[in-house]
Amino acid sequence: MLMSRCINVIYRIRSAQASDFVPSEYMCPLTLDWFIDPVVTASGHSYSRAAIEEWLTTSSADPLTRTNIGGAPIYSNVAMKNALDHYRLHYQRFRILD
Repeated sequence: MLMSRCINVIYRIRSAQASDFVPSEYMCPLTLDWFIDPVVTASGHSYSRAAIEEWLTTSSADPLTRTNIGGAPIYSNVAMKNALDHYRLHYQRFRILD
């Protein structure tokens, strides 16, 4: 009986399809994917660096607030990067792989 239950659990784990679940707090609002090199704008919102730099080539407005941020510096969001690294470390530890 126990052997049968263990085999069933192993089968379910092996047949599971893992997908990257991105919690909203670690998701860039422009790419809708994990932050990559997170930065923060003058409005206080975080974005992936490449995504916001591309956005700012065509617009001077913050994508979320629509306030003018043209010319304002963007700063690396070290706290977000550290939180993201911590989450990914623990997430990947328990992730089911093919």
